[in-house]
Amino acid sequence: MVAIPLEKRESSLCPAARCEPGAHLVGVVQPSGRVAFLPPGARVDEEFFQLASRPTSTVRFRYGSRCAESACAHWRGQSCAALDEVRAHLAPFAQTSSASCSIRPQCRWHQQAGDAACAVCPLVTGEMMAVEEERPVPCGLR
Repeated sequence: MVAIPLEKRESSLCPAARCEPGAHLVGVVQPSGRVAFLPPGARVDEEFFQLASRPTSTVRFRYGSRCAESACAHWRGQSCAALDEVRAHLAPFAQTSSASCSIRPQCRWHQQAGDAACAVCPLVTGEMMAVEEERPVPCGLR
């Protein structure tokens, strides 16, 4: 893992991206099933990618990377439909939290729904949704 400061604003970031070199390391999934957010600056390098991609890895992480917008199967119109699905399923379990993730200023979900997105985001732990469309799914929600 390599630390890279967020010196300049990137385009909107998907908070549920796949593990790949260059992705932001957003958080670690705790035994409780909630995500503990990490400080800003951690990025996935090739070594971390190889370790985290092993099927025997018992530690799960959350990643963020550039939102692919219309190239993603979750994109509808001008927004991410994955957030709507996540909120529909997890809203009863949402909690307000003072924890701030490292990508909030650029987060697509936060841009769409503000604190309501942040209330369910710590509950998103990975591959929660199936996508039936033919379009590629660059985010981690498949």
